[in-house]
Amino acid sequence: MYWKELVLRLAFEILIYFAFTFALSKILSFLLAHLICVLLYGQIFVLLRYTPWSNKVDRNYLDELIFWVKSKYGDDCLVYVYGSYVRNEIKSTSDLDLRIKVKNGGWVSWLRAFFVTASIKISSNIRGYPVDIFLFENDRFLTKMRDDEKPYIL
Repeated sequence: MYWKELVLRLAFEILIYFAFTFALSKILSFLLAHLICVLLYGQIFVLLRYTPWSNKVDRNYLDELIFWVKSKYGDDCLVYVYGSYVRNEIKSTSDLDLRIKVKNGGWVSWLRAFFVTASIKISSNIRGYPVDIFLFENDRFLTKMRDDEKPYIL
């Protein structure tokens, strides 16, 4: 995870924590804030994709999801598609691997990209579809990806 995404995730969790401290103990507020962030922003179905609780995917669904994701980010970001989708090895247990490059490294662009990413994760968690998605701004992040996968860039 890129450091700016981590900062925004922690800030969001801290805000939720302080909202709960008005009515609950600090320990319970911390646990609830962390649980909410994991459930909403986490990648539950990426972890559970081999279990019966995850919906099975096919190429049509992934095509629709990629189109929807790109429409959410607009021109502020580049969407990189990796994984089984680009290798054309989609199975029922496949997830959608996305890396989102924030073109303008300013905090306003990052905040917008963070909330768009959160909405995509929340939506995919509610629907039970596995989406593995991260934000970045430096191309060095792409060197961590497999050499035999040339991403689709949207």
